[in-house]
Amino acid sequence: MSRLWRRFTGFYFPPWVPVVAVMLAVMGILGALFVARGATGSPRIGDHWHTAYQVVIWGEAQPPIPELHNPEGVHTHGDGIIHMHPFIPSAEGGGASVSKFVEYMGGVLSDDEVRLPTQRERYRTGDLGPNGEPGELRILRADSGFHPVANFNETISICNAKRESEFEEVSSRYVPHDGDCIRIVFGPEKPEAVVKQDRTIIPEGEATRTVNIKLTVKKGEVVFSPNSVELGAGETVKIVVENRTNALQGIRASGGDGKYNSSDDYVTEPPAIEPGLRGTMVVRFDEPGRYKFRDESDRGVTGTIIVSAADVES
Repeated sequence: MSRLWRRFTGFYFPPWVPVVAVMLAVMGILGALFVARGATGSPRIGDHWHTAYQVVIWGEAQPPIPELHNPEGVHTHGDGIIHMHPFIPSAEGGGASVSKFVEYMGGVLSDDEVRLPTQRERYRTGDLGPNGEPGELRILRADSGFHPVANFNETISICNAKRESEFEEVSSRYVPHDGDCIRIVFGPEKPEAVVKQDRTIIPEGEATRTVNIKLTVKKGEVVFSPNSVELGAGETVKIVVENRTNALQGIRASGGDGKYNSSDDYVTEPPAIEPGLRGTMVVRFDEPGRYKFRDESDRGVTGTIIVSAADVES
């Protein structure tokens, strides 16, 4: 052992070896940092993104979060816009998520809980609402069409006017893109459609707008007014049917199979509407095309639902 130790201690290292070793160690550290940053994602330090947002609690739009600057650089000016220009690495990528934005402002947001920075109340999925119904938290995103956002007021107006069918559900960890619309909604649990043998029933709460149709008599014949309805693909619409004839009337719309009395039909409730009263049905067609509807009492009276392709935003 003593001989081996003398051999080791007497081994000659050229003077450049320690220098190379230090250089390799530094390059390894820098390479690891480069890889780690590459995996972080955008936005990054130097970016400046903008995202319009809206918070709705039990059907009531909440005021924008007040202006608050923070060292992270993901903040708001009280204008309904998330300003994302990270100042530090921890605010890059996932550090600029929707939940992080609310956290930086002093609130709480997860996939099933929200507390706004200006409020004490916490809303958790399952909490009961004013009418005793259970609530759920949903975080939604859509595209405003502005890249980058050039006019905040116009962007906010466009985002707030978007129908729910134009949004997709995302996680609280979602990192908004420049020009996104974000909607944080806490309200009644989204009801599911009921599929029966001869019809599909969609709850009225899913409808994003209403169309009115009147059943009248002209020259002795029952007519629809209007006799065509225009929808967007994937849009959920409530059709209110007013019976202005002197007999029981009702409407049945054929679904994607083009056949009546099948499970994808939509039928007014009640199916037979008394004279002077109204009935409703909620419809949704996912594919563009032309779909027929008819008067159940006089099957020769028909109308058309025209479904156009959903808007494709840039």
